[in-house]
Amino acid sequence: MRVNDSGTRAVLDALVKSKRLKRFIYISTVMVFEPTGKKARNEKWPRLTFGDDNNYVETKLMALKIINEYSLKIPVITLYPSIVIDANEITGDRRTRNNNWHNLIRNMIGGGVPGVVMSMLGDKVRVINFIFLTNLVEAMINATHKGKVGDDYILGGQNITTEKYICEIERIKGRKFLPIRIPLWLLKLIHIHPPMDMCFNSQKAVLELGLRISKLSDY
Repeated sequence: MRVNDSGTRAVLDALVKSKRLKRFIYISTVMVFEPTGKKARNEKWPRLTFGDDNNYVETKLMALKIINEYSLKIPVITLYPSIVIDANEITGDRRTRNNNWHNLIRNMIGGGVPGVVMSMLGDKVRVINFIFLTNLVEAMINATHKGKVGDDYILGGQNITTEKYICEIERIKGRKFLPIRIPLWLLKLIHIHPPMDMCFNSQKAVLELGLRISKLSDY
């Protein structure tokens, strides 16, 4: 919270005094948007009003409010990345070495691939959106000289169901994962908010920032 809230304000206070600042790039997340349903949504889609017990989302929403406060004082461009995936974690055998329980589960059940375990939660036709790290970094760099001040951009990639995502990862890795799916009723029973659809349209970033959208089928 201190980084996303107080940290954002401290940086902006310092930037207000700058006479040479041309663009300030703020990195948010698509998680601040309302659930999308199955239709791809763009930057006009409404934001959440609160984080629904998700501290990360809550602090990102707080930071956005601060950004809006300073929008007339500094040249802000806001970027909303979706789920970020490193292609090396999919095509190689690189696993997270930190031995906390979360990473142990990710390595044992999901083969160390980001998103596999989360894709086992809830409905198999739930839609997720992901962007490859190299595409994200390229678009972020382009935003520093191509982005329009005062504008915002969703930096997403492929929209895919959780079932299809797991199938594609299995194809790429050449192995099968445990056929586990945790139903919605169980998530609610143990007081875990079920993940919702995250289906996004990044065409604005494609046209203005040169965002490249890679797909799992490319691998």
